Amino acid sequence: MKTIETKELTLKVKNFSKRKETEIYSDIFLAAGHRWRIMVYPNGKRGIPGFLAAYVQFVDWSTKPWGWTVPAIISLTLVDQLNGTSSVRDCSATNFHGNSDNSWGFNYLVSQTDLHDPQKG
Repeated sequence: MKTIETKELTLKVKNFSKRKETEIYSDIFLAAGHRWRIMVYPNGKRGIPGFLAAYVQFVDWSTKPWGWTVPAIISLTLVDQLNGTSSVRDCSATNFHGNSDNSWGFNYLVSQTDLHDPQKG
């Protein structure tokens, strides 16, 4: 049986509500021998406004031979800044493969309404 490596990373975005970028990236990190990063789209992605979108990007895709596959289970959690508990969590299993889209994530992680609600952190 193959052991699955897990990696936990915290991407803390200071002054989130005042940020103007369309994309926010984490530093590149290593997990399961590959380089990855988190991408956050505060105002949505792919023509889906009104939601925060978040993805994990497989950074090493261009160094892989044709037909490669890297399986992954991705869990993204948005943490309430007031009490430190998980307020939104989404999880999915996927395979990063080929020379297609090298990111996987969630277009609807949380609505802008909930994200900016002071009562919800």
